[in-house]
Amino acid sequence: MSSKVSGKIARVFSTMFIPPVNLLIASVILGIYVENDISASLRLIIVTLIFGVIIPISVFIYLLKKKKVVNQDAVIKEERTVPYLIGLILYSTGFLILYGSITIISLSFWFSYIVNMLIILLINKYWKISAHALGIAGPFAAMLFVFGLNAVPFVLLVIIVGWSRLKLQCHTPMQVLAGTVLGLFSVYGQMLIINNMF
Repeated sequence: MSSKVSGKIARVFSTMFIPPVNLLIASVILGIYVENDISASLRLIIVTLIFGVIIPISVFIYLLKKKKVVNQDAVIKEERTVPYLIGLILYSTGFLILYGSITIISLSFWFSYIVNMLIILLINKYWKISAHALGIAGPFAAMLFVFGLNAVPFVLLVIIVGWSRLKLQCHTPMQVLAGTVLGLFSVYGQMLIINNMF
């Protein structure tokens, strides 16, 4: 496979599995398999769609058009701060809306996004971690928590997304590895702790 073709494939996977899309996919799965009734499922999916997908993507597109972000990969570390801050506000808002109306499993997954956004905001002051890697590894961790070893085949997506970010030269191997490890352990750990508390 030529470098040009593999680069195009990497771009497709990098675009398809951006963090907001991964959050939506995971929320749909949780809505179907975890929530107790259709109203809770719809609430989770709709709130995720609005606060986790539509608004964040719209804001990012706006920042791109205003040249506040250099390109779709936001390769300059400092340009990631504003999208991260907005993400933190949106995740917090979504959490407050969902609180008390969905299962603790789904709520703990959503809460982990608030904590992880705080963590990567702090990291981003000093170093560029891969939000793509974190954004696919976190939902994978949630699937592991809910479905156990049945979710293991989905690790292929984690590998593909990590490879795509390396192929596009958006991150170093260490930045991708750090995002993957943070996503896996942080989300799984938070869900485990929160669900054991309630």
